[in-house]
Amino acid sequence: MLLVAVIVGMGVGALAYYALRLSGVALYVLTGGVTAAIGAVIWAWLTKSTAVSEVEVTVPQFSKVKFAVTKDHKIMARRIVVQMATRVAVQPLEDNSGRVDEAIASLHSLFLFVRELLDEDATTRPTPGRPKVDVLAMNMLTRHLRPFLSNWHRRYSDWHAANPDRPESEWSEDQKFRSELRQLQAQLRPQAVAFAKMAEYDGYLDVIGLSE
Repeated sequence: MLLVAVIVGMGVGALAYYALRLSGVALYVLTGGVTAAIGAVIWAWLTKSTAVSEVEVTVPQFSKVKFAVTKDHKIMARRIVVQMATRVAVQPLEDNSGRVDEAIASLHSLFLFVRELLDEDATTRPTPGRPKVDVLAMNMLTRHLRPFLSNWHRRYSDWHAANPDRPESEWSEDQKFRSELRQLQAQLRPQAVAFAKMAEYDGYLDVIGLSE
């Protein structure tokens, strides 16, 4: 690698040396060639970043669908699946363990994180044809996380405000919350697997507890 860098550096230096001594047609030819080379490099980089591949996944509400995945959306999918795989969104919360308020806060943080990614993605070039990663992310927010949080955040907050000194284990709806959380997790896991496939993380599904 060092030898290649030295050779390239010497070549660039020699080119600059002789370029300074050129004039007339030769100078225009050299300038045009360098400009074309730079343009080719930029075009290759842009093409790579916007290249679209297709990933077929099976998720609730979508059945089996092929999603269009660009380099940028692959990065988005990776960021989402890392957040999901490390939170109560897909990781078990056993009875008599963990805290309800922490579980709600974790889901709320995931909601805000994904929504911010979608806001950032709104500035990128749209990909025609197949649905993209953002469609699946929006589905997760609107059909699953938002309804669950709207319901349980209010119910727990009302109880806690009226009983600030009581442990949450005395909350009469503790077990019902955990039961509905398990239902939510069952809906979110297939989506997490889909994000992992789009991110090319499907080889790590067992490691992050998302084996199909």
